[in-house]
Amino acid sequence: MEPKGDPRSTPAADPRFDPVTRQPHTGWLSPELLLAALLILCLSETVLSSARGHQPGIILGAVLFVLSGIALLAAAFPLRCISSSGFNLAACITCKADNKVLRYGGRTLLWILVVLVTFKLVIGIACRMAAPKMLFPDACEVDGCTRVSYQSAQRGEGLKPLQYSVDMTAAADIVKRWIEGEPMGYLESESVVPSPTPGSAALVQTLLHGRFLTRWMGFSDDLFVLLRCSNEALLVEAQSSLRVGRDDFGVNEQRVRRLWGHLKDELPTLPHAKCPPESQDAMHR
Repeated sequence: MEPKGDPRSTPAADPRFDPVTRQPHTGWLSPELLLAALLILCLSETVLSSARGHQPGIILGAVLFVLSGIALLAAAFPLRCISSSGFNLAACITCKADNKVLRYGGRTLLWILVVLVTFKLVIGIACRMAAPKMLFPDACEVDGCTRVSYQSAQRGEGLKPLQYSVDMTAAADIVKRWIEGEPMGYLESESVVPSPTPGSAALVQTLLHGRFLTRWMGFSDDLFVLLRCSNEALLVEAQSSLRVGRDDFGVNEQRVRRLWGHLKDELPTLPHAKCPPESQDAMHR
């Protein structure tokens, strides 16, 4: 008849119990499997964050990957850290320590880490899948969006499209430097429409797409800045919107206001220039 009661009275050969700590095995919820899952999740998070350029995500994934790998090795090769006191490092790391606080506290911490890394990984995948097309949007599709344009403007009270008689290429360079100078800001892409006049190097439209990431969780915001010719002058419009979710807590409006303040300071310092007179025909082609 199999013994019942305290697991410490159970023979070490009983497969239902761990041979080192004499604690019952936990099947699919065992700490070793949690550590293995955490190891895979952290590796995936590191690779995805690297592809997205999210530095905090790279650091978090790499650190947890190393720690979970060490813990998994300790579980696979149990060694006594302090033989005189009988303290088992592997038992503490894998939540099988004799002390209940260490055992259940360690398991709770593992679950928290697994959930946290999984959530962050899902956010990264969702943001990658929701990447917008390289087109200036016709309108905002979510509440967490600020649009400064003569068409379908949203939020940005007091902000209007900017219009200056300056060179488009020089103005676009100012916008690009501002995007890359912002915290966690990246220039995703640039699209230009050249003048249809043979031999002309002038541009009639430039579309810049900037991507911004939140520091810890890596949520993505998209900023589109459209520079185009209007009445032989440069017209600047913009839309900044969150990529996943509904509410941005005013972050995108603050971003557009900072950009507009910067452009109002920098654009008047550029040399006077006119857009090509044939630009209006090119815009309708």
